[in-house]
Amino acid sequence: MNRIVSIIGFLFITMCLSSCKGNAPKTEAVIQWSFAQQYYLDNMSTAMAYLDSLKQEGMKGKKSKFYFERTREAFKKAEPYASYLNP
Repeated sequence: MNRIVSIIGFLFITMCLSSCKGNAPKTEAVIQWSFAQQYYLDNMSTAMAYLDSLKQEGMKGKKSKFYFERTREAFKKAEPYASYLNP
């Protein structure tokens, strides 16, 4: 009986010591958002420029459809980044 208790005790202590070693604090990489910010700003600036052109052209102008498509395309590129950069 003493032998079983000593084996269980040894296993318990061994298990406790091995589990403590595995819980070392982990460091996480710091994310640099500067590229994402610049990408977002570039696409939003492009979208705003096309919106200004669309306003000047008017809704029935010859290039209205072109300006609208380009505005939408630039906004779609920038939109996914907005949720991360401006929560």
